[in-house]
Amino acid sequence: MNKEKLSVSLTKEDRKRMADRYHFAGEALHQIDILYEAALPLVQAQAWFSAPVSAQTKEAAADAVLCAVTLGDKIDLLQDLYGSVEAVTESYILECIGNTLLEKCYEALGRFLWQETGLFLRTFAFPGSQLPMQKTGDIVRGLADGDSSFPISCNASYVLCPRKSVVFLGGLGEKKMECGICGNCERADCPYRQSVHTKAQTPGSENYNYGYRMILGSREMGESG
Repeated sequence: MNKEKLSVSLTKEDRKRMADRYHFAGEALHQIDILYEAALPLVQAQAWFSAPVSAQTKEAAADAVLCAVTLGDKIDLLQDLYGSVEAVTESYILECIGNTLLEKCYEALGRFLWQETGLFLRTFAFPGSQLPMQKTGDIVRGLADGDSSFPISCNASYVLCPRKSVVFLGGLGEKKMECGICGNCERADCPYRQSVHTKAQTPGSENYNYGYRMILGSREMGESG
């Protein structure tokens, strides 16, 4: 397996685009800057990937590579700290910052794979979307391969720890594709999707977006189970 430390950050313009995407406005814009500055020193971004395996069928247009990216667990601990005092807005902002930094990890991994292989990271196949959810554990085990330093674990429900982690099957090819990670994803409820976030609601509202549902949990949202 191959591993690479990643240096990721968000410019002022990146944070502005993030605010627009998640429909933040007013005082939240100042909170984003404050929480970003608090979170950035805690980020320990890493990427792990397997050596490319040539496609086994003529129909497959790209080589396949097992991939994982993580921000480490310290940003989770900061988010948990805000959650423990019911600072829902701050916790949700940290969730959005983490998601945006993970997208920077994808970009950094793509650049590194191109340098190593001469191939572009063209497609992303995620467990629970293009792949069966059970593939989460397979990818984790395939990347860890007995290495105790592998930083990501997966429980019986296929939940990753640290939470700001993603595993996927990457498709490599000779031509660069100008598309984001959401281009071939069918998961409308995914926290990383770039076009489905609705405006953040005040706690107590009936219509919560994905981020608030994830922060507050099903019990506080009045959902069964």
